[in-house]
Amino acid sequence: SMLQDLCLWFMICCICAQLCGVVKLADIWHAYFCLVLWLVLHHLCYVATSWGNNYIVSLLLPSAALMPLQFCFLLRAAKTFEELVEIRSFIQERCGVSLKIVTEMSYSSDTHAK
Repeated sequence: SMLQDLCLWFMICCICAQLCGVVKLADIWHAYFCLVLWLVLHHLCYVATSWGNNYIVSLLLPSAALMPLQFCFLLRAAKTFEELVEIRSFIQERCGVSLKIVTEMSYSSDTHAK
């Protein structure tokens, strides 16, 4: 959303105002802290799910970096394999991305041929 982008740019503007001497560091130290946290979060998000956005573009536009993760949260709500496939189909139709489902299947001892 555009709100995420505006929040980041507001923090950057606060830092620029401090560097120009308009405000004191004590007034905007939180902006530095938020910016450092965003740099760490961005890197983790970009490494986890990159949908082809340029690293710098997604760094300056948080909505571009966070959107893939917002859709991945839907997968956690699935209770059955059928629900998981349904949600995966929704994500593929909505975003045009193909997700692979990797699972470990456990077999009970009585299902194996003796």
